[in-house]
Amino acid sequence: MVLKVKGFHTCKARGTKEELRDKVPFLSRRENQWLGQGYYFWTGSDYWAHKWGQEGNRVISKFDISMPKNQVLDLIDSVEDQIHFRKIVDCFSKGALKEAYEQRFNSEICVSSVLTWLREERALGHDVFPYGAVRAKDSHAEKRLRFLPGGRREELNLVERHQMCVYNEFKDAAVTFDCFVHPAHFMDGYDGALA
Repeated sequence: MVLKVKGFHTCKARGTKEELRDKVPFLSRRENQWLGQGYYFWTGSDYWAHKWGQEGNRVISKFDISMPKNQVLDLIDSVEDQIHFRKIVDCFSKGALKEAYEQRFNSEICVSSVLTWLREERALGHDVFPYGAVRAKDSHAEKRLRFLPGGRREELNLVERHQMCVYNEFKDAAVTFDCFVHPAHFMDGYDGALA
């Protein structure tokens, strides 16, 4: 089966429409990317793409992302993948692997470091991480609404931040530019004075 996702990539407005069309998406460059180094996309909607970065200084492009499901660690829609990842994380919580992790990262166990470790093991030829992309969300939501009144605390999270990171070696086969969605003068069919 194939996973098809609409992804929205936000970048700084540095260059013309034509220049950026040939450059987007950009590979993340900074340390501490929460899903490791790769190409980041907001998924499900362009809502968070518009919230990210400075107003007036960003370009948002839309992409079609298509990958075999077994190449995507889907921590949003797949409970099976969540259980699998939890088991991996649990392995880093004990024994020699815990000691090696603490020596290497000198920090508590976190998503970014575990994914970095697994990707490095893959690069060394170990078959421990067959994924070319990860989908995940954090705990942020614009609105939390209880399901029932009273003492129970279960809540519905509304307007969550869903992201997908496609790793460099999978990008060319999986990611296809669709169009620009912001700013207006970058959009196809725009007839304004800035076009």
